[in-house]
Amino acid sequence: MTEVTRNTLERHIQTGIAAVLVGLVGWIGITITGMTEAQARLEERVSSMQRDIDKMTAKIDGGILPQTRIELRGLQDQLDQHEKALDTVWPRLREMKERIQRLEGPDGERWQY
Repeated sequence: MTEVTRNTLERHIQTGIAAVLVGLVGWIGITITGMTEAQARLEERVSSMQRDIDKMTAKIDGGILPQTRIELRGLQDQLDQHEKALDTVWPRLREMKERIQRLEGPDGERWQY
């Protein structure tokens, strides 16, 4: 090969390598741009969630949670009162059932259960 052919071949190889490098740099740029957009969307979601958490915290601190606890205590007290009332009713009901069974005799089918 002559010197001129060798220089021409080297320039073509250098041009090919340069084209590959330019393509690679372009691909990296596009990938980084996509990652930047994804990060921006993620940051927006995080900030939106933080605003929601701040609102919920403000509501809890503002009295919703303590008020709910007070209402739950009141409901628990009512439930306890009703259970106490039932505790006094059950023995009386059992006694009445036994009295009815004694009055009806062994043929009484209503209270067999």
